Amino acid sequence: MTDSLDNAHAQAVLSLLQANGALAGKVYDGVVPAPFPELPFVLVYTSIEWPAGDAGMGNAFDHDSVTCRATFIVHCVAANSEACRTVTMQVRESLLDVAPAVTGRSCTRLTLDDAQPAVKDETTGNVVMDAVVTYSYASVPA
Repeated sequence: MTDSLDNAHAQAVLSLLQANGALAGKVYDGVVPAPFPELPFVLVYTSIEWPAGDAGMGNAFDHDSVTCRATFIVHCVAANSEACRTVTMQVRESLLDVAPAVTGRSCTRLTLDDAQPAVKDETTGNVVMDAVVTYSYASVPA
């Protein structure tokens, strides 16, 4: 049951990013394709949790895990610091305070949990700037 829900929670946020015209076609889910894509782009890592008992909002008295918490570590990758800030701003405009739509679920608004300054990254073989921001939201059955 939760496998399709996990994917639905991830796709809800990936779709919000793709809907931003400045990011369309530049959002990657967990892996950067080869050959290395044209800059700028956004790389998203998703984590889905189903906390039990008191850790979950609205969980049943039987302690079944009904709350889903989705966390997104978003790498905003560009050629320089200014372009990196621009990508980070586009991500923020797409996600911050938006309640994702997941069928059959009531979702909280996305929150910005952490933001790291842009750093030079040479792991791809190209020198790029990479700013990492973390967003999350929770959902319960509607």
